[in-house]
Amino acid sequence: MSASSGNLRPATARVSAAAIAPAAAPLLALQAAEAAVRLAWDPPRLSNVSEIFPVASPPGFDGGKTERQ
Repeated sequence: MSASSGNLRPATARVSAAAIAPAAAPLLALQAAEAAVRLAWDPPRLSNVSEIFPVASPPGFDGGKTERQ
């Protein structure tokens, strides 16, 4: 009663990607919805408005740091 080790296979189920996709679709939709709710509930904050709307300053303008004498 000897068996060749090459002929023995573990009893594992082989599942194709086509079989997994229908089960994964609702989970992916749920994760996308959760991400949308998180962004709506607590949106990322910008430290400076100029990050969104950069404004070019006139030449020589230093933001009012120096005063005219």
